[in-house]
Amino acid sequence: MICPISSKLCTCICNLLVFQLGICANTPTEFLAKAKEIVLKHKELDVKAGTLQRDIAHLEADQLKLVQFHQRAIYDSVLGNSKINGNKQVNNYIQFDLTERVSYSYNAVFVLSYQGII
Repeated sequence: MICPISSKLCTCICNLLVFQLGICANTPTEFLAKAKEIVLKHKELDVKAGTLQRDIAHLEADQLKLVQFHQRAIYDSVLGNSKINGNKQVNNYIQFDLTERVSYSYNAVFVLSYQGII
């Protein structure tokens, strides 16, 4: 059975779809060359994305280390490297409170810098 759609119409539809993809090609050879360019560009972007993801993971780990360092420094300065009247419950409360404050502070700075405010 012969296709009810003419080959000229099929060619026009194909050209329209190729144009919508942003590929300007007049011959099959040009089309294949453009397709190869797209594949290569995708591979390059994929490598960049992987690199950026690794960089982000390293930065997040560094940020966590900084937060922990500052938490310890604040905790030590508040407690003076000693127990307050030997009351462990008070110490735990102070440590939790300081942890929350430092985390909130760093998160606020991160949000403001992400928004371009600081």
